[in-house]
Parts: sequence; C-alpha cells; structure tokens
Amino acid sequence: MLYLILEIIFCLLLAAIFGFIIGWYLKAAGRQREITQLEKIWKANLYSKEEELKSSRETIEKLTADLNECRESARIAGKASTGSAGKVTTTAAKVQPPPASRGVNEDEKDDLKKIWGIGKVLEKLLNREGIYRFSQVAQL
Repeated sequence: MLYLILEIIFCLLLAAIFGFIIGWYLKAAGRQREITQLEKIWKANLYSKEEELKSSRETIEKLTADLNECRESARIAGKASTGSAGKVTTTAAKVQPPPASRGVNEDEKDDLKKIWGIGKVLEKLLNREGIYRFSQVAQL
C-alpha cells in the first residue's frame, strides 16, 4: 500500500515539474513574440517621428528665411521713415473693447464659466468690464 502511495506522489511531482518547465518555456516564447511586436511598433513610430522632425526642420528653415526677409524689409522701411531727429515714427492702432452694455438682465447673460479656462473670478472680471455674452468674448 505504501508503495502505491509513493508511486502516486512521484507521478504527481513528475507531472508538476513537467508542467512547470512547459509553462516556463511557453511564457518565454510569448514574451519573445511580444518583444518582436513591440519592436515593430517602435520602429514604425520612430520612422513617423523622423519624418515629422524632417518636416518640422524644413518648416523652421522656411520660417527663418521669411523672418530674415521681414527683418531686412523692416530695416529698410525703418531707414526710410526716420524723422529729422533720427527717431522712427510709427503709429499703433489701439484695440477697442467690445461695446459694454451695463443694464443686462440675468436672462440675457451667458454662463461664461462654460468656456475652458474661465472660472468664477474671471467671469466676475469680465462682467465688470461689461462682457456678458459669448458673442462679446468672441469679439475680443
């Protein structure tokens, strides 16, 4: 009887060892497969980012050339508009705020807090300046 119990225990241990070895092997193979898939995704993302970087560099070069051209034309225009005292004469347009309507009913006010970035305090400041509607904010 003891012999049969020992034989059963031995077979169970042997099956457990084989199961552990097979599971370990399959897990390692699955990881290798996952690593291969992630490498493919990484290479595809790297290629797209390299193309994006190349495009951005070309845009920077174009914008730098435009900036240098604008600086040169501004320098030439600055020399042409120099007054007798040697100062550049320029005029700046002043931005006019939207027309303020002080007598607005609560029904006519929009909830400006619905706009991202505007809280209670900023809404009160806008109302104090006479801005109560979304259309007035859009005109700013």
